[in-house]
Amino acid sequence: MEQQKVRYMLDILADPTRLRKKLLPVMEECGKLSGKDAFGWALLAKLIYACDQEMLRTISSRVQKRLVAAARQPITVPLLHFVRSFLVRFQWLKSFNEQTLAYICSRAVDFSVESCSESITDLFYRLTSNIYALWAGTKYDYILIKTLKNMLSNVIAEENDGNEKILLRFETAVQRHLPQFISTVFNLHIEVMERCSANDKVAVNEWLDIAYKSAIMVKTEKINSIFRWLRTFLLKARSCAHLAARRISSFISDFYHPSEAYYETVKEYVQLGPDLSINILFKTFIRSAKCQLHSQEYGKIYAKALGAMLELRPYLLDVQDVIELQRLVCQEAFENRNCRPVLSLLNSLLAMNNELVPSPVQIAQSIFSGSEDWCDEVRLGRALCSSISRPSIQLIIPQEDLLKKLSDIVMNDQHIHFDVSQNSSKLTSTAAKNEIRNELVSDNPMENHENFGIESTGSNVRKRSYPSAGKTTLKHVRIGSECSEEMFSANGSSQCLETLEITDEKQISEKVGYTLMEQEGLQNTSVADATIAKLNSNSEIIILDKNISDGELTIQQMMADFVPDCRYH
Repeated sequence: MEQQKVRYMLDILADPTRLRKKLLPVMEECGKLSGKDAFGWALLAKLIYACDQEMLRTISSRVQKRLVAAARQPITVPLLHFVRSFLVRFQWLKSFNEQTLAYICSRAVDFSVESCSESITDLFYRLTSNIYALWAGTKYDYILIKTLKNMLSNVIAEENDGNEKILLRFETAVQRHLPQFISTVFNLHIEVMERCSANDKVAVNEWLDIAYKSAIMVKTEKINSIFRWLRTFLLKARSCAHLAARRISSFISDFYHPSEAYYETVKEYVQLGPDLSINILFKTFIRSAKCQLHSQEYGKIYAKALGAMLELRPYLLDVQDVIELQRLVCQEAFENRNCRPVLSLLNSLLAMNNELVPSPVQIAQSIFSGSEDWCDEVRLGRALCSSISRPSIQLIIPQEDLLKKLSDIVMNDQHIHFDVSQNSSKLTSTAAKNEIRNELVSDNPMENHENFGIESTGSNVRKRSYPSAGKTTLKHVRIGSECSEEMFSANGSSQCLETLEITDEKQISEKVGYTLMEQEGLQNTSVADATIAKLNSNSEIIILDKNISDGELTIQQMMADFVPDCRYH
């Protein structure tokens, strides 16, 4: 009969329409069932989660009555689920039920201490910590701190502190339950810090004092809760943890305890920032590396903590210690090629940036190439080895020459370069070309076979010139200027190529005075001559567009002179 009622109510809870119509009858049935069976509290919790805000206001008074009744019931997991649903959905009623919630939380803590429910995966512990964090937050931290101080000092609390004792009265706060109670309280505060907002305040110094005294008195297996608390504090405080960095460093160094919680705390502490104590921790960690990592249950998180030191703070580590760690890691990597903690440490050694420590890239290549398991560590290790052993690519042009040429481009706005080459074959030239050359060349007959470069301030025309086979010096003549700048001059060879390129029609009309038809014929002749020169030599003739704007040179034009032709090198 009871099972049929439970199935009937579960069907109603799954249908919002039916639940809205039969809300009060279902609430009454769940209330009656909770007084007989602990499963009724679970149904009440499910009912509260299924209601919307309007339905919650309808059943709020009835739920508060069941909360008072829950304070008289024994602590069970379904009852704690009901209390949690009340704290999540009826947040505006917490202040009206302060005493009841405090009493339930105190009894839940006592039950956790008596049953030694400290495992993180334990459902009862998570419910207890979650209920306390939802109810109290950091508001009653001072009560927890005072209770722990009294227990550690073996002082009996005075009864005149009425307000505090009414809110939280722990029956297990006695010496015979000291280790369990300390562990439970720190676990409670872990949940509190994870749920606290940015405006909440935590008395860090007082908690660190209690942590230091508690670590001396509790057993080895109970100290993990303190390290988990410290790790949570480092995660939540971030840069503000620097205010207590020295005390945290001394605590980690004084209470070395190889465990997963300890190494996770060290990893977060290393990521916090540089500290000289990291070198001391590194020396201590090397002793654990002498044991086989594949046989340690905390080997993975140990490798992460040690890898954080190698990758983030290599400048704080002693070189000899790092080399010793390299020897140990490489030796175990050869023996156990599928041990992922060892491969992770080997990757950290490859990624470490310390010029005084040689990189074990050759050993790593041998290990990763022979690995059968294609895991993340192997993929990362192969990528690191390829990056380290990749040869450096040399520039085709030396950097100094490239910078010098770039500087010349900036200093000289407009240039016209004429191709110069020495070829055994003679180029045929027309009468019009000879007449123009006679106007432009100097009076010295020895210079009639030289190649000229004309630069005009009115145009932005560039030409590429290649060095000839023989030793040459070029002469740069500036039109419209009184002085000329010597850039190169040809040697006394009689077989110098005589090539002239004129691309600006205004220059032709201003300097020579030819008619338009003669200018057009002259321009076609120069194009024909450039084509003949291309066929008879290895030089490359570039015919520039006459409509080039007077603006700055493009990237392609600038790089045309920077990249050398491989045929001349």
